[in-house]
Amino acid sequence: MITRDTAETGGGVYQYYVWVNSTRSDGHVTSFYNSRTGGAEREFEITYMVRGLGPEFTVQVRAWNSGGYSDWTDIRTFATPSSTTTSTS
Repeated sequence: MITRDTAETGGGVYQYYVWVNSTRSDGHVTSFYNSRTGGAEREFEITYMVRGLGPEFTVQVRAWNSGGYSDWTDIRTFATPSSTTTSTS
């Protein structure tokens, strides 16, 4: 999980932007830059991105409000899920 501090200026957040990067085993880099959340939604689904990612990926987040864009968060590294399918038995 990545968290953002409350905005110092500009009021509430209108939207969050996510930057996902990954280097695959063949050396190619996959980057999803400035992917938007739905409004000020604080969760972001990566299911559609998983096939393009290597064994791990990095994520940064920034917020946008009437004061403009925040800085990107520090880089966080996560393991790529082996499957996006869940079973409910």
